[in-house]
Amino acid sequence: MKRIIVIVLALLIMNSTNTLAEGREYSAYSNPDHTCKIFEYIGENTEIEIPNEWSFSSGSPYTVTSVGGRRDHPFSRTVESIIIPEGVNVDGEAFFECLNLRRVVLPASIKTIEVEAFARCENLTEINIPEGVERIGDSAFWYCSNLTSIDLPQSLLAIDNCAFDRANLYSVIIPNGVTEIGNGAFCDNTNLTYIDLPNSIEKIDRFTFSGCKSLKSIYVPEGVKRICQNAFSGDSELKDIYLPKSLSMIERDVFDKVVKKTMVIHGVPGSFVERWAKTEGYQFIGDYQ
Repeated sequence: MKRIIVIVLALLIMNSTNTLAEGREYSAYSNPDHTCKIFEYIGENTEIEIPNEWSFSSGSPYTVTSVGGRRDHPFSRTVESIIIPEGVNVDGEAFFECLNLRRVVLPASIKTIEVEAFARCENLTEINIPEGVERIGDSAFWYCSNLTSIDLPQSLLAIDNCAFDRANLYSVIIPNGVTEIGNGAFCDNTNLTYIDLPNSIEKIDRFTFSGCKSLKSIYVPEGVKRICQNAFSGDSELKDIYLPKSLSMIERDVFDKVVKKTMVIHGVPGSFVERWAKTEGYQFIGDYQ
């Protein structure tokens, strides 16, 4: 009985601190501290700039602190271009399945691209990741199938699971300082031909570059100690892979569905890599530098 009362009280408190309201162009939640979150665009323009302040039908303006819809209630089905000002955060699922969204300008104040923030924005072609961003969250750009290029900032530390899964990137330069690249981070980027990995990583995770069917070669930097299951599975055009002396573990099916007889492992003579390649039946050349 006590548990039920506590839950009811919690719900009453939540309802008393967030008020749903609509303005001329936006729907928003207002807070007692005179801030608000804009969660829907209901205007008619296709190019918009999120305001720093928003006034409802009456009263003084509220400070906009965040923006974003959710999976079951997209921010907009019609907007094509969005500019987000300084000081406004982009929430998780913020622009999930905004199918007409093509261009996004993010502010320098953002530190994280949140989970699924732009997932299934299938027409997104242009977005900046500002210097200062440290993490790109799970599935942040999942299924952005028209996103062909992205510039990652030097401030970046982590790219989470499936962050760019099923995007359409042609090349990826991951800056030094990134220490985490999650499961499936670049999975099924079928036109990806070039990857520049930083020497700050120690592991290539499961399915990270799986299904990158246009990738022909990759250089794994010194310092990487482990390549996990299916990391390059389905990379059917992969011909040359350069593996460092620091590597001490290669899990099963790393090169599943890669043509073994046409792929060459490049490594350091006498290393674990040479022993593994010969045991698994790969051609080995000792020319890693």
